[in-house]
Amino acid sequence: MDALREIRQSLRDLDVGAKPLRHFGILFGVVFGVLVAIIVYRHWGQWAVILGHPWAWGLAVAGLISLGLGYLWPRVLVRPYRLWMGFALVLGVIMSTLILSVVYYLLLTPVGLVMRLLGKNPLNRKIDRQARSYWTQRRPDTNDPKRIEKMF
Repeated sequence: MDALREIRQSLRDLDVGAKPLRHFGILFGVVFGVLVAIIVYRHWGQWAVILGHPWAWGLAVAGLISLGLGYLWPRVLVRPYRLWMGFALVLGVIMSTLILSVVYYLLLTPVGLVMRLLGKNPLNRKIDRQARSYWTQRRPDTNDPKRIEKMF
């Protein structure tokens, strides 16, 4: 539920000035135009199919409306813009969770299991009852101020 609250807050904080709305309208007009061009390309030479294709007409009209509103009256696009950005934010939350889960379970977990099977302990977290301290001694040259200039 926290992710949903964050998405709602992000949508409230969204910049809905004329410039982003204009860009949104123009972008959608171009995208719809590209989709119409793909339909025309796929049915090239079959003008009866192209002229009678309902998707081509619908996308062309939507593209022209989007371009016109983007140029002339961008404030009308506030609701579609917020809806689209809400969809993008929800998709971003889902994809980031999915990608991080895949990386964790398919990459980090097997590496950790192999290291544990091989007895590696890079963080040195084993409890040593005989140790007086867990302080790690540093090399004497690490106190040299010139070391900061070349960290690697």
